[in-house]
Amino acid sequence: MRLYWVDTPAGRLATAPAPSGSGLDREVGDLVRDEVSIVLSLLTTEEIASMSLHQAGRTLEAAGITFRNLPIPDFGIPDTYDEADDTINELTDALREGRSVVVHCRGGIGRSSTIAAAILTQLGVAPEDAMSRITDARGITVPETSAQRMWV
Repeated sequence: MRLYWVDTPAGRLATAPAPSGSGLDREVGDLVRDEVSIVLSLLTTEEIASMSLHQAGRTLEAAGITFRNLPIPDFGIPDTYDEADDTINELTDALREGRSVVVHCRGGIGRSSTIAAAILTQLGVAPEDAMSRITDARGITVPETSAQRMWV
């Protein structure tokens, strides 16, 4: 799992593409070595099935990494603001405590960048600056869609 570490005012925040089903144990080991505390997956149930990632949450939890899932359709935004807000607040609090958080979607570009930018705004970073920081870390312009940019 390639991690793209973002300049953040508190803790450590990374965006990433989804782990591979076949290399999950190795990738979780890498996350443990990077001292990652929480992984937020934005994959839908269908994506989890198609990528053989049914065991990802249990594997992460067994390694001492908190796992959260907030399913968002590819190229989409959260369906409900309340659920997203609760998750974003939890991750923001973790960063304020100095912990390390990874947010991933399938490709690590659109959905993960959208949620990471929302987390940064909760830490006091202006929305455009948040997206710019993630773009710098990722090396490509993010998020992917205008709806994602507007949501931040």
